[in-house]
Amino acid sequence: MPLAVQNKSGRCFAHRNLPDFASLSSTAPSNTAAVSSIRLSAQQSDDTEPKVDLEAYRQRYMAMEAQHKWRLSTGKIVEDALYQIGMACQHESLVHQFILDPFSKELERVFNDVELHEIRTSNTKPLPLMPTALRDYIATFNKATASEIRDAIDAPQPWQRQYDLKSHGDYDWARSSVYQMIREYEAGSFDRPHQESWYLMHVWRFVDSAFDGVPEAEAVRGEAASHASSARKNKDRLPQDRKRIGRKCDIIIRSADCNHSTFKEYGAGETGPIVDMDGQKMRKEGGIKLPKVMRDMFNSLQSKIDHAKLGELQIIGYLHYGLSCSLLLMDSPASSYVTRLTRYPPHSPRWIATSVRNFQEFGRIWCYFFVCPCHGVESQRSCQSHGRACRAQCRRKRP
Repeated sequence: MPLAVQNKSGRCFAHRNLPDFASLSSTAPSNTAAVSSIRLSAQQSDDTEPKVDLEAYRQRYMAMEAQHKWRLSTGKIVEDALYQIGMACQHESLVHQFILDPFSKELERVFNDVELHEIRTSNTKPLPLMPTALRDYIATFNKATASEIRDAIDAPQPWQRQYDLKSHGDYDWARSSVYQMIREYEAGSFDRPHQESWYLMHVWRFVDSAFDGVPEAEAVRGEAASHASSARKNKDRLPQDRKRIGRKCDIIIRSADCNHSTFKEYGAGETGPIVDMDGQKMRKEGGIKLPKVMRDMFNSLQSKIDHAKLGELQIIGYLHYGLSCSLLLMDSPASSYVTRLTRYPPHSPRWIATSVRNFQEFGRIWCYFFVCPCHGVESQRSCQSHGRACRAQCRRKRP
């Protein structure tokens, strides 16, 4: 099912921002009982949460074309079901951005078990596998004491003899990351709480160095503002209006471009000092803010790639709270108006152990960080491939 109308260069231009769609004469689906039930539970939510412009939400929905919506095997239209939830909810929710969180409780009110299974498994893409040799090298650090881990760090390796960043960068990244972490264990740093900035500098900085061998992308720290988010906010800005900045994130994965052109963004992340699954910070950042930024990035990139590869596009996200880590991936399984947000692990985060005796848990988290550069490279290559095809087409049209 195509996402939207394409122009002559093959780019999708009608789906980039929902408010850009022309209004349609069709009416919204009606399900009074379902909407009433959802509205009753929505009224019980915290009144301090941000309100939503339901009229603007209705206009975005009415602008959707029926042939581009996601129809499940049961015949249910995903966009229509999300609209039911969104119109009943007076506070901000992912459904107002037509983002599907497959394990969200609110989806269980409008989708049955068969439909939820289809939503979760449709056109899923496996996570990139870590090379066996690299995985075996990481396994050498599965020791019970700090001194044994230091011995493994200092053990000579064949790749050190003729080191090459492209071929051996991942091995060196793993070795330096272990050395960084073992120093924290020896200092007893994980036996006491710290501020958010401490976790960024002492624990999660090895995320940044994961991109050392990836010339196509880089990790930007320091509450960087998203360019994709800013573009959406300023889409209808008048000349006399002040430019609005994009959403700020603790880390943004973007293209490394020295030509001073607009950055392409492939992912983002948020960090916090403590893990409180019901806390306002985790609910706001992990449940609303980060997915919305990822949706902005998806909308921005989807107009820059070949429409045939749209189903392969994924935006990555990270949630780091204390010593916990979760991976988020956003895609459009049906190339429709809906994007799907998948969490790994789906129900609870992974943890870095506070005791060096359980250091092997750190190796399991590495698998998530290995995914990030892989997706950054693939997204960048898709954009470059489409750009070359468009330029070639333009040259062929020249007299």
